[in-house]
Amino acid sequence: MSPAASRLADGDLLVTVDLAAHRDGRTAHVRTQHGVRGNRVTAVSTSRAGVAEVSHLSLADWPAELARTVALPLPAADADPPAPGLVLPWELLVGTGEARARHRPEVYDHLVARAVGACRADGLDLGPADCHEQLRRLHAATGRMRATGAGRRAQGRRLGLASWLWLGPGWHALVPVTESGRAMVRVEPRRPDDLAAEAAVWLAAVRR
Repeated sequence: MSPAASRLADGDLLVTVDLAAHRDGRTAHVRTQHGVRGNRVTAVSTSRAGVAEVSHLSLADWPAELARTVALPLPAADADPPAPGLVLPWELLVGTGEARARHRPEVYDHLVARAVGACRADGLDLGPADCHEQLRRLHAATGRMRATGAGRRAQGRRLGLASWLWLGPGWHALVPVTESGRAMVRVEPRRPDDLAAEAAVWLAAVRR
């Protein structure tokens, strides 16, 4: 095991950031892992071609490094950003994504029709046409980011998850919520430095 890999494995917290960016018909993937040990952080970035960068930094400098990880010059999506306060069923987002990938427009339309009354923006119910439009915007994302935190004291179990989409001009988080026992997702705008706020919560959980 390399020294960098050892520091990742032995840290108090391991944050893994998987980033995918779509450009010119191609998708680039980068994985960055940050191992926090005491007041030091080891960051290892890899792509499909192998290790790209290893860096060591102080805990005070870590928030800026996390923000840099997701502050990429991604192209704007081919749609406007989602409506403010957008909330929709989780199965609708996942199901329409699968129907779209399999070229099943009839399944897509059925899922939307079944979800009418459960989709909202700014607290107002969306009709079928508006549901279609908001889903079109979500599925037009040109970038995806998934970050997880795992703690050594928590026996490696996942402490948290952040899932973002690059929509329109910037990042938006898919925040899971439950309404009357139903799994829903709330779409909220995010800035690159918001990832550090998420990671700070995970670090506090392993250092209680």
